[in-house]
Amino acid sequence: MNNNINSRSEELFRRYYSEWCLQAYCYLQNTVEAEEIVQDIFVQLLVTHKIDKITNLEAYMFKAIKNNSLKYLNRQEKFRVLKDIDAVSIRSIEEELVFLEKRKQLQKMLELLPNQCKTIFELCVIEEQKYQNVSEIMGISINTIKYHMKNAYKILRHQKEVLHVAFFMIFTAI
Repeated sequence: MNNNINSRSEELFRRYYSEWCLQAYCYLQNTVEAEEIVQDIFVQLLVTHKIDKITNLEAYMFKAIKNNSLKYLNRQEKFRVLKDIDAVSIRSIEEELVFLEKRKQLQKMLELLPNQCKTIFELCVIEEQKYQNVSEIMGISINTIKYHMKNAYKILRHQKEVLHVAFFMIFTAI
């Protein structure tokens, strides 16, 4: 009897295998994964001895392939989302570290500015105040504000060039 079931199972498997794989492929769009799904289902049926109890194997396999393919796709999507979250988290941490480092560099560069020039630059650039407002707050003319802004940018540009040369010299020495 057991030998008869095995030969019948083998015959069914050989006859419908390509059709079942095609059905799984319609869901998965991957031949290897489709074959694995079909083989896993069939092996599970053989191991649990359910194959001899199923009256309509075609309907059972159709439903099992559909369910297992959808479960597989769902698991893959969850893994993809987790990978995306991890990538974003890592990028966010790296971006935050880069931002903090650049902020430290900017603070050091701002310390090199003369006091009034630094105050005007911070009000205009960092606090985004208009020249007119800064002029009223500081009690100086708009032209003086423009002069200090021009001077601040000139000093900061020079410091940036000095930093680039220093980094270049450090990294070429390594």
